[in-house]
Amino acid sequence: MRLLITLLFMLNVGVSQNWLQQRIISDQFDKALQHFDDGRFATADNILQRILSKPSGEYELPVNLLAMKISLALDNLEAAKVYGKMILTQYGQHGYISEAFMILGDIFIAEGDLDGAFRMYMRSRQLTDRTTIEKIDTRLISAIQVGISKRTISEQKLTAMGDNETVLNLALSFTHLQKGDPDECVFSLNKIDPALIPEAYFELYEKLLLASYQPATETFTFGVVLALTGKNAPAGKSFLKGLHQSMSRPGQQVKIAYQIEDNQSNPLETVKAVQRLAKNRKLLGIIASLDDNESLAAVNSLQNSTIPIIVRGGGAMSFTDVSDHV
Repeated sequence: MRLLITLLFMLNVGVSQNWLQQRIISDQFDKALQHFDDGRFATADNILQRILSKPSGEYELPVNLLAMKISLALDNLEAAKVYGKMILTQYGQHGYISEAFMILGDIFIAEGDLDGAFRMYMRSRQLTDRTTIEKIDTRLISAIQVGISKRTISEQKLTAMGDNETVLNLALSFTHLQKGDPDECVFSLNKIDPALIPEAYFELYEKLLLASYQPATETFTFGVVLALTGKNAPAGKSFLKGLHQSMSRPGQQVKIAYQIEDNQSNPLETVKAVQRLAKNRKLLGIIASLDDNESLAAVNSLQNSTIPIIVRGGGAMSFTDVSDHV
């Protein structure tokens, strides 16, 4: 009897200690989450690393997911990928898979891989339980309006079902329109059943319909170099929004199409982007929404080309003496 009482006592002590430990972890996790929501990423990371240094029981998965988000916020992309792989491979099926894919998409955006991000967002959308669908759709619509490659869209169509097929047809329609191919845009739109369009995509569908209703006109195609990722991304995205608005105005006498390249807020990537655009002989010119150093890199990379380039004026540098085509 004494032995039984002793065993029961030890069991109760163990349960109490485990409950207390989980309560402490819960409080620490809540504090880390609050710091993250308030933008104090380093503080949140410090708390999480302390939690992760010991077994965290039932909180292990949400702690790793938050650590993934914080690593992305701190621009530690490799660490964020490690957490993402762990979440997707070590815990079987769970309720955080869709969100993990969405964050992986954000990581690819930060790396300038738009097609990679689109793949992750579509995977996230296919797996979502609809609690995060609004966040996913916002990301997908932004990516679509930058331009997804036809190859990536075709690849995703192999496994898409339901309204995900509609999303892909909208993406393909926009890509055709952006590339100056309105007939293919109409063909893709005709595959869409309006009754299956998710509510978040109605505005995009309306824009594409209005553009497709316009009579056949001559299409002028321009290259665009701007920052969609990196420190200058807010300015680049604002500029891109203006370009898209100019594309969709009814009554225009000509159609304007853009081949868009992300320079990742980096002069070296600017040179690569400009050189890719210069290979397209259909371009009438290149529009560069860049800072002074990036503009100089863009202009210098076209020294042996006759393609015109438009750069922002009013800065500390003047580029008209660098080339006759500026």
